[in-house]
Amino acid sequence: MSKKCPHCKEDVEQEDRPFCPHCGYAFDMDVRLAMEMQKVLRENSAQEQKPKKRVNQIQPVIPKWNDNESDDYSRLHRKESNVSTALIVAIGIVCIVIIAAAYLLLHG
Repeated sequence: MSKKCPHCKEDVEQEDRPFCPHCGYAFDMDVRLAMEMQKVLRENSAQEQKPKKRVNQIQPVIPKWNDNESDDYSRLHRKESNVSTALIVAIGIVCIVIIAAAYLLLHG
């Protein structure tokens, strides 16, 4: 009496065979699980041997500390210092004008 392979539906004449001669399907569940574990282990070891790609890793930007005028960081830093210097001078002038106006109102 023959049995049918549940995978390929072919007749297997020898019932004591552990594998289907047509498709290689393992009839024993323990054998199928062992084969699946071997397959997973082979895939994992193959992935470990491949160098891993770094996907979308952001590299830190380290500013250059030199006196080169063409450096973008230097120009940006210099513009910020000019703006803050101009702001300090403008506030100083406004304070002097307010003090002068107050003095003239009180003593004038």
